[in-house]
Amino acid sequence: MNGNDEIYRGQRILITGGYGFVGAHLARRLLEAGAEVWALDRDTDTRRPSLINCPGYGIRERIYTVTGDVTNIAQMTALLKQTSFDYIFNCAAHAAVIEKAVEEPGKTIETNTMGVVALLEAVRSSGQTPRGIFHASTDKVYGELDGPAYQEEVTPLRAIGVYDASKLAADILARTYHEVFGLPVTILRMCNLIGPYDFNTEYRLVPKSLSGIYRGEAPQLYLDSLDHHREYLYIDDAVEIILELTARPACIGEAYNLMGCAHLSTREAMEQIVSAAALVAAPHNLSAAADIRARGYNVVDHNAAGHQIISLKRQRLNAEKIRAVIDYRPRTSFGDGLFHCAEFYHRITRNTAAQHHEQPQTAAVGAA
Repeated sequence: MNGNDEIYRGQRILITGGYGFVGAHLARRLLEAGAEVWALDRDTDTRRPSLINCPGYGIRERIYTVTGDVTNIAQMTALLKQTSFDYIFNCAAHAAVIEKAVEEPGKTIETNTMGVVALLEAVRSSGQTPRGIFHASTDKVYGELDGPAYQEEVTPLRAIGVYDASKLAADILARTYHEVFGLPVTILRMCNLIGPYDFNTEYRLVPKSLSGIYRGEAPQLYLDSLDHHREYLYIDDAVEIILELTARPACIGEAYNLMGCAHLSTREAMEQIVSAAALVAAPHNLSAAADIRARGYNVVDHNAAGHQIISLKRQRLNAEKIRAVIDYRPRTSFGDGLFHCAEFYHRITRNTAAQHHEQPQTAAVGAA
């Protein structure tokens, strides 16, 4: 995964969902490569917890921020007619976890499915076609795993859950816009990504668990999810792969699996999360580290309050197709990735506590 700096230097880039976890990391990496970065998002408030807003990096000051909604075809068309982009990265999503999607199914489908249609329709009607359009998809489009691993063009797409189905529909429509209208779309079906500056601490396993641990809480796992299996990949590795795939003309019109660096049960993942949290805390406070280990995590029953939450038991991706086109080798192990995450959530928890003590009116965003 070399040469991305040369490819993107001087290129004008649009990232939808640019203030989110993946979008913001893409923005930072593209700035490092010397690209001109435009980040579009519904919420671009300076107080929003986002890597783009974090002090120390100066990302916000170096990008073009567009406050907008990817589902608004008129707004997207006006932007794309006014400004010609070399590459577009679609990272806009609503409810990136199944619980939130069940709570807000309409908004989930509107953004995850119709947002893709609006974006691609805007590209088509603007008359300005970029060199590449990246669409962020998920391994959940395959549905429950029946076999050793999901494989493109072999495993049927059987997503049922609200979030899963919304992303599946987007996959199909993205391929349609390539086949029918010739738009240069590349689809990446990603596993679970971990890394610092993921502020989805309400739902996502790693940020929710680590932020809770450093507030003195024992994280919780649902009883029926203990033996669920997922793949995990560190965000920096994912970003490099996204950049390389999107720039390759041979990848246009194709869907690829992005497998992880580790395949673990939820129980195994949580045990490593607790260990990483204690390891990071130890140099600062040995007693706190001992408390983290002693608390461990709790297993609880979970009722969906009348909703059918469809949580896949096993997910695993075959990587043969992606390895045939790029040098796919994750650089960061799951353990190292978790350590980086733990360092980040430990730091922002301490910063938040200090700011609440010294300046109660100031919200901590996460110092560099």
